This record gives sequence, structure tokens and C-alpha cells, in this order.
Amino acid sequence: AAAAATAGDASPSSNAVNIPDAEQQQQQPPPPPHAPSKPAEARTAVTSLGQSRPLPKVDPPPIPGLKDVWDAPDREKDVMIFWHVPKAGGSTVKDIVGACHGKVVANEIGVLDGHDKDTKLEVTKIDGQGETLFVNVDTTTLNGIYRARDMGLGPSGLAGLIVTPFIKETSTLFDPRSDRKGRVFATFRHPLDRVTSLFKYLQYADWEPTYDPKLKDWSLEKYAESDRIENNWMTRHLTSTYDADLTDVHLAQAMEVMRTKIVVGLMNRMDETMNRFETYFGLTYRLNPTEQESCREGLFTVGTNIGGNTDGHAGADRDNYNKVEKPKPGSRTYELIMAQNEYDMELYKFASNRF
Repeated sequence: AAAAATAGDASPSSNAVNIPDAEQQQQQPPPPPHAPSKPAEARTAVTSLGQSRPLPKVDPPPIPGLKDVWDAPDREKDVMIFWHVPKAGGSTVKDIVGACHGKVVANEIGVLDGHDKDTKLEVTKIDGQGETLFVNVDTTTLNGIYRARDMGLGPSGLAGLIVTPFIKETSTLFDPRSDRKGRVFATFRHPLDRVTSLFKYLQYADWEPTYDPKLKDWSLEKYAESDRIENNWMTRHLTSTYDADLTDVHLAQAMEVMRTKIVVGLMNRMDETMNRFETYFGLTYRLNPTEQESCREGLFTVGTNIGGNTDGHAGADRDNYNKVEKPKPGSRTYELIMAQNEYDMELYKFASNRF
């Protein structure tokens, strides 16, 4: 498919649908409140005993397919990449960008309705997904990213928003020699809240392929002491260290990825977060302001995922989340969860300081 001038506003292939015009380009937004490009600063981490320790200095990560947060924006060629941290408000953010701002989305939805068998890129509607348009790839799995790369997703300009948990791997969609590159943003949530929310979600999310009905009878403590609980999910994904033991070097590297590549948002300050993202990426309400603003407000109020899940939304999700008691500091469940998230806790504090 031929690429259009603005990322995510490309014309679909002949058997796909028409894409609405992009919003009028606005004046360049101010840069985000991040430090200018410079070597990593000396940092410290706090042990589980409350003791401070220095972290090793590491160089900025070589991820040439992604722009640094302080690079000048290019509305014509920049591609939004949303790093989706589970249960951190991400479903609301990606749906506001896709449904309310009309960006063409690349995520797991695009391969439904048999599109996983497609051999050429196209933009299409998917049954049950309203008016949102999707590229026929899956950027939420490693195999899906490799398929998207082989099909030429990055240089095509078809996707206005790429959603993925794999930042480094997704960066390979873009030719380092090209002006078209990815620009990453993400929302963060306290690890204790995120684990508690994820556990509750796994107990009833029978639409998920990984659903296990046995979890319905588990306590949060049993989940925390099992091998089902995630171990430092953010640190592992930011450093592509999925199996090996983590060290302070991995934490320092993850902080550098965040410092140089990620525009930070916080789930507990979602209004400010969404305003920051919209300003940074030049997202406006000019296509149909009344409907767009109503769309945004509806997603903030009700949330996105079916079943009232606890992905950081307001309204129904908050009621559901309150059914799971968050463990108190000093309790065995609390200590078990924090032991599995020692590095992620440091990353969350780092993200909060950068907001």
C-alpha cells in the first residue's frame, strides 16, 4: 500500500475502507518536561531494607528506530508507539487515540476476521470495533512484530498508532536511515496496585486465551506466592530480558530507555496525562469536536474493556477494583508482591519523578 503524507492517514488497499482525513496540523507543541540529551546521570536505588545503593552508569540505549523524547516533532512522519503496560490505564489511552482522534491502530485486533492470513498490508474495519480502523497486523506479540516488519508496516505510514509491550523489537519496524521513526509514550501505575488489579482481572476474564478458572478460588496471597505472578514486568520488557536473572545494570538500562525514549504518563493523574499526550503529539478535536470530546469523556467515565475490568479506568472499573483488598505494608502478601517487583518499584518512582 502506498504511504500518505501523515503517519496513520494512508489510503487503504482496494479491498479495505476509506480513512477519514487527518485533523488540521497545529503549531508545534512545546517539548515535554524532560532533560536534554546528555549522558546518564548517577542514580541510586533503595533496597527492600530501605538502604540506598548507587546504580551503575550506562550509556543511552542504541534504539535507532525510535526518536528521543526531546527530538523536534515531525507531524508528517512520526509514528505514535504506545508501550502498553498491563493494567496501567492503557486501554483507555489507546482507545481515545484510535476511536476519538481517528488514528489507524496496529495492535492485536487487526488480525481478527481472518486477517492473520493476509499477505499484503491494508487498513480495515473489524467486526465489533465500531468505526476504528486497524492495520492487518498484530504488534503485541514477537511473531506478530516480525510479520509486520516483513510486510513493511514501518515505512508504509499506514499506522498512526502502534500498540505493543515490546519497545526494542518494535523499533526494528523502522529503517534507521529513514525520517519515519517511532515516538514512544506510556502510562505507569504503582506495582502493588497493578498486580492487585491484574489478579482480579485474571480471575474472571474468561474471554482471554490464558483464562484459568482455578484462579477464581485463589487468594491474592496464593497468587503472589505462585509462579503465575509476573516478575519485574517493566524492567524485563524495557531491556528485552525475559528469562535471565535481573541485576542493577538492567534497572539502570531500563531507566535510560525511559529517560531517552518514553513520554511519561501516570494512571492516577489520567486527565493531566491525556492532556500531555495530546499536546505532545498535536492531537486536536477538529474533525468533529462535539463527538470527539464526548468520546473521550465516555472512555474516561466508563472505561474500555468488557466485563468492567480493572485496567485503570474510572467508573465501573473502580467499583470492581475495590472488591480486592490491597495488601497492607508489612503483610506477607505485600512482601511477596514487592519482592517480585523490586526493580519495577524503582522504575515507577523514576517515572513519577519525571511526570
